Amino acid sequence: MKAQYLAPMLAGAIAAMATPAHAQSTTSTKQNSSYDRMIVFGDSLADGGYYLTLDPRLPREAGSFTTNPDPVSPEVLAARLGLPLAPFYGQGGTNYAVGGARVSAANALSIPITTQISNYLAAGGTFGPRDLVYIQGGGNDYFAFQAAGSSNNA
Repeated sequence: MKAQYLAPMLAGAIAAMATPAHAQSTTSTKQNSSYDRMIVFGDSLADGGYYLTLDPRLPREAGSFTTNPDPVSPEVLAARLGLPLAPFYGQGGTNYAVGGARVSAANALSIPITTQISNYLAAGGTFGPRDLVYIQGGGNDYFAFQAAGSSNNA
């Protein structure tokens, strides 16, 4: 198959996979969702406002660590499914993600993803069959690996 035809087909397939079938026709209401809530753990690609709690003078549009002022991926998905999603820190929501987080190692002011999950469970958090759990991580670990002088690109 020629590359000129392959790229649009792949783009369509990826878009279809990224959006669950039950969400494709969903508006911003929860009526068609198979989920009751979304719980997020991760790094900057999922952080919906952790750093706003550190400096309340920051405007709300400065809250997304990666995509200012646009929403991050789990916020887009939650909206498509009609699920509420707010940062846990300062707002009591279910998005525990923190920009700069590594999977298990400390990194400046961020909270490691394993610690985010442990804190959630220690506070009585549970996972149920109608929960959508979103975990994003690993990129900052790779950056730290490269910064340490690694030449292994695998």
